[in-house]
Amino acid sequence: MKYLLPVLLLFSIVSAHAHLNRTEKPKSFVFIFQNKDTLQFSTPTDSLLNAYSLYIVENRKRLTEARLTFKDGETITFTANKKKWTSIKVSDGNHDIAMPDSALQKITEINFATVAIVWSGSEGRPFGTGYFYIRFDTGRGKELKEYSLLKLIITNYQFSKFTIGQSKEKGEHSHN
Repeated sequence: MKYLLPVLLLFSIVSAHAHLNRTEKPKSFVFIFQNKDTLQFSTPTDSLLNAYSLYIVENRKRLTEARLTFKDGETITFTANKKKWTSIKVSDGNHDIAMPDSALQKITEINFATVAIVWSGSEGRPFGTGYFYIRFDTGRGKELKEYSLLKLIITNYQFSKFTIGQSKEKGEHSHN
């Protein structure tokens, strides 16, 4: 009986930890520009990605594609023409999920240092769950200071909705 309380406490901690969200940032980045120049990073630091995102915005570099690859092979591909994003697709090799135009219209600049996939901690990979989302900062501003957090939510291998907010906790607005 005296071991019951410690065992129950341990079980509740392990159980609670299993339900925490897991967040994964990309391991490699490929940026392709309108002039066909290509830039590749493998496991870059946040400061390097922040600096490069700022460089793209300040110098009005025209990205035509950004391909971000994650540890287990998931890929997010952002495609643009001139001043607007034309597609965002997330794939694991077996499933391709495209984001709708209604979500793309909300995206101006992207801070690629903030891109992440978030899913339930009880599963090893995002595509192994019924629900995950892609999050990143989007907005306008030469110094990347006027950004909002955008979440693209995927449920059962389909786009479900997106939310836009100033922070993860406050001010989010949901759109189907």
